[in-house]
Amino acid sequence: MEKNLKHALAVFFCGALVLFGITVLVDGPPEVLGFLTDDARSNSLKAIYDNPVYRDDSDRLPEGFTQEIFSLTSFHDIRLSKAGGVVGLLSDEPLERVFSFCELELLRRGWIKVDSGHEACASFIKTQGRYSWLYLSCAEIGNGTSVLISFT
Repeated sequence: MEKNLKHALAVFFCGALVLFGITVLVDGPPEVLGFLTDDARSNSLKAIYDNPVYRDDSDRLPEGFTQEIFSLTSFHDIRLSKAGGVVGLLSDEPLERVFSFCELELLRRGWIKVDSGHEACASFIKTQGRYSWLYLSCAEIGNGTSVLISFT
């Protein structure tokens, strides 16, 4: 029963995080995730896809990110939230390969996986270090994979 409760809570939190992310993308100001240029006139999700701005924000990564989470050398189009705690990445590799890479790198760095019941989503916890909670979600985008990492 306790196991079922943990799974139900994990699914609930995953769904809530996804809904929050969609709401931010659709309704939030463009500076929330930095997807659009400063002179953007529209903050809609459609505008993001119609006028993409590809950039690498890896120089603004939070301190300790690559040491505690993983290196971003396998990814391109790195995006950060201005408030911190959310990183978006793109990879040309298939979803299963990207998720496996991320999962193995996190486990090597002492993270403990909390399975969400979904193939390409999981939470991770850690008792020591700068960060203690991380949510990893991967989705197929065209011929590649989009990765969303939320952490505290």
